[in-house]
Amino acid sequence: MLAAPKAAATQRAYAADWRHYTAWCRRKELEPLPPDPQVVGLYLAASASEPPAPGKKPNAVRTIERRLSAIAWNCAQRGQPLDRADRHIAEVMSGIRRRHARPTRRRLSSPTISCA
Repeated sequence: MLAAPKAAATQRAYAADWRHYTAWCRRKELEPLPPDPQVVGLYLAASASEPPAPGKKPNAVRTIERRLSAIAWNCAQRGQPLDRADRHIAEVMSGIRRRHARPTRRRLSSPTISCA
């Protein structure tokens, strides 16, 4: 069963992310399918730690999360679902979020003015 179509921008991003993942697997002499949570975890860790290309920013947590979504979606489309809750993936993502997340910005509340 095919999932509902994604927005065009999401389809492009997922296709690029899938190409990135499969190219990484080829360089490491690993198979992208069937999905192995250990391989996906290694890929995610590499995505978080790879030095950025000249003139580029390091991968943001959201980029890495989108790459994981793209891998899971592509695997599901091929009838080979990926268990994102597997500890090899969940622990890596938890570490990435802890280490690489940008600090949240606190909004300053407006001072309350009392008219008494």
